[in-house]
Amino acid sequence: MFSILSFIAYAPAGDVAAPSADVGASTGGFSGIIIWLVLMVAFFYFLIIMPQRKRD
Repeated sequence: MFSILSFIAYAPAGDVAAPSADVGASTGGFSGIIIWLVLMVAFFYFLIIMPQRKRD
């Protein structure tokens, strides 16, 4: 699995993707990032901030 991730992160310089004409694909990617960001903030809130408030 790590080899797949490293290939994605460090793609060869000659493999440049052509720009996509599909506008919906770029907005879908951005909304995916927003969803993961909200999930990470909720994760840290429930595991770190909430127990600290209960302790005080």
